[in-house]
Amino acid sequence: MLTTSMRRGVRAIFVEARVAILVWLANVALALVALPAVWSWWARTSLLPEADPLLERFHTGIFRDLLIDGGGNGLLSMLLTGLGLLIVSVPVSAFLSAGTLEVLISDDSPKFFQRFMTGAGHFFWRFLRLAIIGGIVMAIAVAAAVAGSAIAVTRLVQSNWPPGPFVALGIECATFLAVTSFFLLSFDYARIRLALTDRGGALRAWLPSLWLVLRHPLRIYGLAVLFLLLFAIVAAGYLFAIARLGSHTMPLILAGIAIQQLFLIVRAALRVGLLAGEVELYQWLRPAGTAAPVVDPRPPQSPVPLLYDAQ
Repeated sequence: MLTTSMRRGVRAIFVEARVAILVWLANVALALVALPAVWSWWARTSLLPEADPLLERFHTGIFRDLLIDGGGNGLLSMLLTGLGLLIVSVPVSAFLSAGTLEVLISDDSPKFFQRFMTGAGHFFWRFLRLAIIGGIVMAIAVAAAVAGSAIAVTRLVQSNWPPGPFVALGIECATFLAVTSFFLLSFDYARIRLALTDRGGALRAWLPSLWLVLRHPLRIYGLAVLFLLLFAIVAAGYLFAIARLGSHTMPLILAGIAIQQLFLIVRAALRVGLLAGEVELYQWLRPAGTAAPVVDPRPPQSPVPLLYDAQ
């Protein structure tokens, strides 16, 4: 089943490329909202002598120092801009997820944009409630899990064993990734459940999805890891290309921007592919009673209702 889901996901990367382009355009629009603040800070900071090495190649340490000590409270400006983008991205993500799932699931209309907007409008509020409620619960759970793991590894940190602090850090990072990925995957399957059945609200779809991820971790995490490996390969290629390209002339800067945007499009396509694979996997794993109601086209022979749950 995992192979079938992976095949469906990879196929969707190419068949539904328009969805990836639309998601990329939405992300570009979000970036353009933040561009004036970032450009204003960089226009002041780029005049400082400390910024000269960035013209040759990006240096994380120099960029960090410029954020902290550079012109016009750069760190505060970036934090406020990032917070604003995070707040705006929540409803945008709900809208895009709803439209994407409608395109992946429904064939009611041959018009791509009509299908996308129908799903985005129909499921938006439930997806938004799921993002807000689930995000709050996830933040509390992640904080509690990381705090608990930090307490559990205290002896490792305080021990005389040289690798102790590194092992402790690894345990804390693994805990953070495990809890975060569990919730993110449960959000995906809750959205899929809502899109397939169109029943109930956000919580009614999310709670069974939490149990679904717990019941089938090998298949659900396995599919996600396969797409994560694809993303890692693409990201490694992007970083290698940027590192070799340099940025000391305007044509190279423009080429770097073009490569970056291509990487973002591929990342969006991989996300669409993962959702398509998860839809396929969910339809195989779904608990009894979660299928969408289907109307029997045959004429009634008895007073038995025509609506039934497809198995």
